[in-house]
Amino acid sequence: MIKPNFFILGAAHSGTTSFYHYLLSNPSVFMSLVKEPNYFSTQINKLHKNLKSETKEFTKTEYLELFVNVKNEKIIGEASTRYLYDLCCPNLINQFNSEANFLIILRDPVKRYMSHFSSYYGSQSQKEIKKIILSEIKEKKEKIIKPNILNIGCYYEQITNFYKFFSKEKIKILFFEEIFPNNVKKYIKETLDIFKIPIHEFEIVKYNQFYQKPQGITKIIFKNKIMKNILQISNMERFATEQYKKRERKKEQTPQFNKENIKLLQKFYKGPNIDLKKIIDLPSSWE
Repeated sequence: MIKPNFFILGAAHSGTTSFYHYLLSNPSVFMSLVKEPNYFSTQINKLHKNLKSETKEFTKTEYLELFVNVKNEKIIGEASTRYLYDLCCPNLINQFNSEANFLIILRDPVKRYMSHFSSYYGSQSQKEIKKIILSEIKEKKEKIIKPNILNIGCYYEQITNFYKFFSKEKIKILFFEEIFPNNVKKYIKETLDIFKIPIHEFEIVKYNQFYQKPQGITKIIFKNKIMKNILQISNMERFATEQYKKRERKKEQTPQFNKENIKLLQKFYKGPNIDLKKIIDLPSSWE
């Protein structure tokens, strides 16, 4: 029985997709072709299901089948960003493979929020943006367990939760601002060094750029639960998604938030960032 020994945990919208692809291109690395199986994210998966998510729920047998084609690769991994903010995951992964290694990429939570907001909600008025931010802040204060994009930027509680089950030596933490765009190969090399794997040649490509949302028959293919399951089972989901994005890719754009909404986010994340700084050094650009 072959088990993954390496997990890219997130954070979402912090370059994890790019890292996944760069590692996947190394001959000594095997990454699950289903990029985000979310197998260990039992709590968040249930919450997403209530929100009509189409995430496939893998059985243990189906999950392990994602790694049946492993040959002699040293890294056997997958990348599921839900693992970072689902508080049940560290214990479940520890029971599954206590020797696993982890990669966490963190991004300035305000900028991460704006990027995630744009892909999740699309174009919104400043009034609606403020309304959504305030509703998510309220959910956080009332300790409502719900996957909202504000919670994903509260890194301190997520990382300390993993530290309860895995030593710091097993968890490599990187920062989006230090990796992209100029130091990608440096940090890919550092990650490969953990497993004593030499770096390989690869092209620096921007993954997850903005693209036209699926419409018509294309929307049915990507959003229909039956069709999505067929794509996942046949390991064609990633290929189909990448082909679609290449065809419909738009010019990259910066999500527009006014100063008032940015200050709302800065005020909210100030406390979590102060806590985070107690356990790891943060980039100066986060100040």
